[in-house]
Amino acid sequence: MKDFLEEVSRRLVLGDGDLPATLEAHGHSCNLFPEELNLSNPDAVTAVHASFLNAGAQVIRTNSLRARAHDLEAHGLENRLSELHWLAAQLAKSAARGTAALVAGTVGQENHGTPSAYQARVGALLDGGSDLIFFENFTSLDELIMALHVKQALHHCPAICSIACSSHGDFAQAFRTLQNEGADVVGGPFEAVFPMMPALLSPPMVLLLSDEGNDGPPHSLVSPSTYAERATNIKNAGGGLLFGGSGIRAEHVNCANEKIISENG
Repeated sequence: MKDFLEEVSRRLVLGDGDLPATLEAHGHSCNLFPEELNLSNPDAVTAVHASFLNAGAQVIRTNSLRARAHDLEAHGLENRLSELHWLAAQLAKSAARGTAALVAGTVGQENHGTPSAYQARVGALLDGGSDLIFFENFTSLDELIMALHVKQALHHCPAICSIACSSHGDFAQAFRTLQNEGADVVGGPFEAVFPMMPALLSPPMVLLLSDEGNDGPPHSLVSPSTYAERATNIKNAGGGLLFGGSGIRAEHVNCANEKIISENG
């Protein structure tokens, strides 16, 4: 992908899906902490990345979302935070080698995180070769902005910021604030953000996750055809970036990719 920001502003870019669920489906127990597999079974992580790439994903996320200091400490890995994040980026980068796909170094919200905590995680992801940094599913706008500023001090690569809010008005205000703070791509759950399109497609671009709303079916009931329908709806609304949330596997991404290709002729 020659220019990520240009591409995501003019068409639908497909991201990957639920890495932990796919690891479990392949018989790899995550023990509520899938990031540990970066250390104990890196081949399994690489294989799952490859499955999403083969299905048509153009951006894959590193296996690092919940690798926070307190989570690592609970598993006796408190001294391996940088190594785990560096490996997460290296494994994704290895899987993407020879393709045009990009690697998004993924960071989840800390528990009252500090700048130094985010600096350690983001820095290791960048050192491992991440092309983008994705701050995923933050609930605190203030902490998201702090993490964004940490990333900006480290590197100029694009920053994707996803936030969960309680109302459309809250999303609109959060998106404006994040844009003013320098976020390159912003967004949140599909059910909340999609009804706001295409009004928000003017920068910042909108990131759409496949997460269901409170009134939607459980994630596990989202079929590949339903996922593909969402993808085409986003494409027809002007474009954006679609990552799969809980329960979204390679077959979902493949179905979406094939439907988009067929519609484009």
